[in-house]
Order: sequence, then C-alpha cells, then structure tokens
Amino acid sequence: MKKGLLCVTAVLLFGIGMVINLNAIEDTRDPLVFDPGLRIWGADLGIGFRGVRMFPDLDTILWFYIGGGYENVGYYLTPDGNPYDGDESVYDPETSPFYWRVGGRFDIGIAQGITWNSVINQNGLEFFLFYRLRYDLHLEDEEAGKPQLMFQALHADQEGLFQNSLFAGISWNDLDSSHPHHLKSGTYVEASVEWGPEFMLNNIFGVADFLRINILGKAFLPLWDLDPQYPANVLSMYLGIKFSLDYTFGNNIPLNVLNTFGGRKVMPGLGFALRGYEDYRFSTPLKAVANLELRTNLPAIMFPNVIPGIVVYFDAGYYNFIAVEEQDFLFSTGAGIFLNIFDITSITFYTHFPLSRELVTGGYWVPFAVEFDLHF
Repeated sequence: MKKGLLCVTAVLLFGIGMVINLNAIEDTRDPLVFDPGLRIWGADLGIGFRGVRMFPDLDTILWFYIGGGYENVGYYLTPDGNPYDGDESVYDPETSPFYWRVGGRFDIGIAQGITWNSVINQNGLEFFLFYRLRYDLHLEDEEAGKPQLMFQALHADQEGLFQNSLFAGISWNDLDSSHPHHLKSGTYVEASVEWGPEFMLNNIFGVADFLRINILGKAFLPLWDLDPQYPANVLSMYLGIKFSLDYTFGNNIPLNVLNTFGGRKVMPGLGFALRGYEDYRFSTPLKAVANLELRTNLPAIMFPNVIPGIVVYFDAGYYNFIAVEEQDFLFSTGAGIFLNIFDITSITFYTHFPLSRELVTGGYWVPFAVEFDLHF
C-alpha cells in the first residue's frame, strides 16, 4: 500500500513540478481548454490550462477531469465465462444482461508538445501522462424475475471497484475541425498504455491488476462542397475512417476495462464501438474495430453552427475471449440523422443492421437508437 501511495504522490508532484518557476506566456488564445462529455444520466468535464510552457513554441497543458453518472450497463457473459446469446430457458434476455452502475472519475495529468502544427495552431506530436481514479458501485435488482448475469459472475469487482491507474502515451494530431461548413480533414493517431497494479490501492474495494495497450487512428477526407464561398453550409460531404485495437492482460482485469476501448477518450466496446450490437456486448481482453462513415452536411438552420446531416456507415470488428477460446469477426451497417448544436454537442438518431450475429433479443435490426455526438 505504501508503494501505491508513493506512485500516486509522484504523479501529482510531477504535474505540480511542471509549473513551478515557469513564466506565463503571451498567447492570444484562451489559456483554458474545455473537453465536455455527456452521458444519459451524468456528465464529464475536462479543463486544460495552457498558460505556461516548458519549451518555447510548444504547448504544455495541465489537465483535470471530473465526472460521474448513473448508467445502465450490459453484461453478456454466463457464469462459466462464455458469451450469452439469449437463451430464454435460463435467463431473460430482456432484463438479465443489465445492471445499474453508479460511478465517478477524477483524472489529473499533463500533455506536452514535441512538435508544433501551425495548420491547427496546436501541438502536432504530443506526449501525455495521467493519474486516473475511478469508483464504480454495481447495484443488484433483488426483485428481478430471473437473476442478473452480472451477479452470477466471479469477477473480483462484481460489487464495484475503487481503481487507480497510470495512463501514458503519445499522439499525432493533424485534425482540422475549423472549416465553417464542418468539413473535417486530416488525421489523428494515438498509442497508449494504462497500468493499474494491485499494489496501487486497487484492492480497497474490489480488485484490479491489469496492463492495457491501445492503438487508435482516425482520418477525414472532404469530398465536395456545393458552395464553398457561402458563409453558412449549403451542402457538403466528407468521409471518416476510424480504427482501434485494444489488448489487456493481468491477474484481475476489471469490467470497466474489459467492456471498453482505452485511450484518452474511453469508448464502450465491442458493442457500441461496433454499432448495431448491444452496448458492452463481447467484452473481451482482445478486440478491434474499424468504422467507415460517409457524412453529408445539410443546409444550416438559422445559425451557421447549427447543421443537420445524414450519416451512412459500415463497421467491422474482431473479438477474442482468449480464456474460453471464443473469437469471431463481426460486421454491421446502418444510417442516421444528426444535428450539430452550436459546436457544443450533437445528437444522432440511428437505425442499425447487425450482419453477423443475431441480437440477444432476436432479429437483425435495431429500428431506433440515439447517440450524443458523432461516433468519432
């Protein structure tokens, strides 16, 4: 436990030490950077301060994240660790795979530029280091007709978890989102490692002991713009591609790691990251996903930054449970209508068609689904 406290303290002192004796810089940009995120019942907020620099002409950003929520989470494993595909004779596919999770997070860290990208006026190549803390409490519905799958499992964090980890990586940013017609262009690539050893206070409530490796890349290509000179968008189209590979190993991999893709922005997966399948389904130590989207921006509504649009997508994914020798490729397709709201957030209404595996409740069609912001 003492070693864990020393690790946490070292990270905090590292972040504080970065700003000691550094002179404030003159910059026309706002010294504060905001990174908000919405949940169905909850929110996250990241605040970055770039008012000081370690090196000339390169941003040093001190980041603080706080957030929490009350969420309905899916758990699609039988007590023996095999995938649950909807056997009604044992579990109710409408209720048994779900449980409620109450949780919060706090991250503190630093992002340091290595190279400068003058096109986007931000760091190009960047190193980042964070201390992450999260708390999850899993709530059992004792009045459910059939037992919830989550509480038949043998996970060390079955009831919840107090989790600490160190998160570090490097990224390349050439992503330009400043076009007035919302035509994104450029690339973003990120490679990261998250380490949450048991001795880092990860056995106070529940147990976690893991090492996660994640690689992520995305690219956008403008295709055409009907009236590029007009201040507000008339009609435009661009292509988006995203890829993520996630591998975790350790003595006790927590559920919040198994059922997500890592990186600076954690995403539920493989279900959700690969659209059409139930959120958090196929929660495995090894997973990969590729998303391909064609986005059409429709005429702006009253304001230049209130833009509706249409998205058509094709997703592909791979999962490997490793322990039970279960692996497969998955595919899905679908379309949606989105509305960008003053560049703060957007809302997308989807219809999905999973192509490779039937839904737990049966069928190969999700008529209606809602997602905050575009998928990537």
